[in-house]
Amino acid sequence: MADVERLLRDGLPIWAIRCYREIHGCSLREAKAAVRDLEVRS
Repeated sequence: MADVERLLRDGLPIWAIRCYREIHGCSLREAKAAVRDLEVRS
């Protein structure tokens, strides 16, 4: 998850979503929602 957060900080949300999907093996919709939640918390 540190990689996902780093990608978000670097302004690369699409790559953060891709990375999240690789880590968790989830759907695109689930990954987008999770990354969006991380963005809001930051």
